[in-house]
Amino acid sequence: MQLPGNPFYLLSDGKVQDLSELASLQEKDLSGKKGQPVFLVPFRSLSLQHFSFPFSDISQIRNALELKVRAFSPSSNPLQVLPTITSRSGRETNGISWFISGNELDALEKEFEPFPHQRLIWPSSLPLAAEIERDGGGLWADEKNICSMLFSEGLPVLYSWKPRRSSNLDNEEKWLMDYSRNSGIPIDNLVTVDLTRGRDELERYLRMAGKVLQEKDTYRSVNLSRTMLDTELYLEKASRYLTRSLWVVLLVGLIAFGSAFYRYSTFSSTIEDIRERGISIYRDVFQGKGEVIDPVSQARSRLNALKEDGQTGDPQELLGNVGKAFLTLEQQDIVLDILRYSKDGADISGRSGEVALVQSFQRELSGLGFDSQISDIQQIPGGGLRFSLTIRWR
Repeated sequence: MQLPGNPFYLLSDGKVQDLSELASLQEKDLSGKKGQPVFLVPFRSLSLQHFSFPFSDISQIRNALELKVRAFSPSSNPLQVLPTITSRSGRETNGISWFISGNELDALEKEFEPFPHQRLIWPSSLPLAAEIERDGGGLWADEKNICSMLFSEGLPVLYSWKPRRSSNLDNEEKWLMDYSRNSGIPIDNLVTVDLTRGRDELERYLRMAGKVLQEKDTYRSVNLSRTMLDTELYLEKASRYLTRSLWVVLLVGLIAFGSAFYRYSTFSSTIEDIRERGISIYRDVFQGKGEVIDPVSQARSRLNALKEDGQTGDPQELLGNVGKAFLTLEQQDIVLDILRYSKDGADISGRSGEVALVQSFQRELSGLGFDSQISDIQQIPGGGLRFSLTIRWR
């Protein structure tokens, strides 16, 4: 099989090597250096996890994934999240999230600066997928690194790196087989590439990389480049902005025509809506089942009773500030289901359609003098997100 015109490079231990020049391959399209360059990197801090979300916006996906790792990501060396979309079905989006140390990625991207910006960056063990149809394992090694990757249903599910000075291919194979048995993922085929074996092994590895690039569509979208992801996010944002602008132009006439009627109908129902909303909030917060005549006065009495119990913090201030933060998101897709108050603070559970709205609500509470944190965020079957938020006194 003739390789494509893409140049392949190995970036290992701070050195960039042109693999096509090291090999003895004679195809003319290799020497032409045409096409998108592909960098193969034995990442040391790389890990991966599959995801599924009820939305397709890449920026929302990245925000949701960052929320999952933010709690244990050090501020001095934050984890970088690089999502790869593998499939879309309606509003559901499935993919692989790659997590890499920010310091490692910064150092690598400095090495890439002399090369074209339109580049692919792959884990060095990814080309081994060329010889794995569905389930299997891959072992890759050079003089200083050993990398392993486990594949299930044609996609990577595990990545591991070890220094060669402290391990060998036999030990790594045993570890991978043990992991496969314990996790219930069969290894129908185990592929091993050791670049220290000489030029024939390097040629075999290059052919694998070329086959993956040519024949496996999903892997062509794998790109562990922060620069390329930022470019994709910018283009998506610009496209979304232009689309919304066109809709505004098309609908401005209808909006102008209907605004007068909307104002009239809104004014006639505003007073009753405020009363009903006040009663609803009172029942949600205080779990009240009896008659509610004046929700504001009754809420004040309940809060004063809580203050007399000697709890720390001001419940009236808490409820007022939660209300202020909520009103800043008026007419947005966010619902507060439960508020639990204690002497330490409060816990809020709710629903929203977007991760960004949950973050905005959390920032509003922090700006009102509370120490607020998003403790959990999960997708809801059928669409939307469920979130939990903690509030503590400062």
